[in-house]
Amino acid sequence: MTGPFLSFLPLVRSSQNMLYNQGFVAHSRHEEGINMSHQRKPEINFNYIYNYNYNPVYANGVQGGFTPRGELVAHFYQERPALPKELTHEISPEGGIGALVDSDPKNLNGTMVRFIETGITMNFQTAAMVHAWLGEQLGQMQAIMKAQQEFMEGGAAEAAQEG
Repeated sequence: MTGPFLSFLPLVRSSQNMLYNQGFVAHSRHEEGINMSHQRKPEINFNYIYNYNYNPVYANGVQGGFTPRGELVAHFYQERPALPKELTHEISPEGGIGALVDSDPKNLNGTMVRFIETGITMNFQTAAMVHAWLGEQLGQMQAIMKAQQEFMEGGAAEAAQEG
């Protein structure tokens, strides 16, 4: 098991011919008795460990820039209409809630909120990997959306032919 991607890992061999390091497992195909003429490239498995508090959040926007060290920082937010801190209503003659008299903030209907719940800071190499990954995901999303649109258009055409 050699190669640049494993050279930085301090590995320990077990009695089962597997290499272990902090959640990484590398298998040696040669030691498993695989025919050498059909040997695959070296592999590494990554085990994902989730923090107990892991909770994906919805974001519909991002704002950020660069740190003094030149790293990229991105703050993810959810943009939505503001919620009032306080509303004051009249009491109707029947004892119910009447017309709105006052609100805090005063310009409630003209206020939007950008709620920032999480952010990330990354170096150039990580940002480049995220950029490539997002590009791949967007390509797949476009293919799915195109297939859905074609399916819907095909279904509409079939319904028109039947009717």
